[in-house]
Amino acid sequence: MAYLNKGQFLKRGSERTYVTVNLPQLGGEIMLQSLTSSERDDFERESIEQKGDKTEIRDNIRARLVAKSAVDPDTKEPLFNALEIRDLGRVRSGVMDRLYTAARDLSDVSDEDVEDMVKASEFDHSPDSGTE
Repeated sequence: MAYLNKGQFLKRGSERTYVTVNLPQLGGEIMLQSLTSSERDDFERESIEQKGDKTEIRDNIRARLVAKSAVDPDTKEPLFNALEIRDLGRVRSGVMDRLYTAARDLSDVSDEDVEDMVKASEFDHSPDSGTE
């Protein structure tokens, strides 16, 4: 295998991967795209929430990833926006799980990655820690 130069790396590395997810329960399909590194960082940052001394996964993590990944098949523009995450959270769990699993696979997001998001964002809030 040959080494890539900077231009080759940036060009090839920024090419999106797409997958069409068949949703027979709904009689249609949804197209998903891979996330860029910046989009994945945004997803991770938006998926955790500080509550007092605890760091928790925010509600609708499946809907958050699907919203970041789902695109119009013709324009490749996002199908959903951040304001529609709650609406996506009302979609039947079997449908959302199918989309979430495909989006996770497409962008290499594992269950361990989700757990690591929480661990990486945790810090000691105790009075002796010097973080307050």
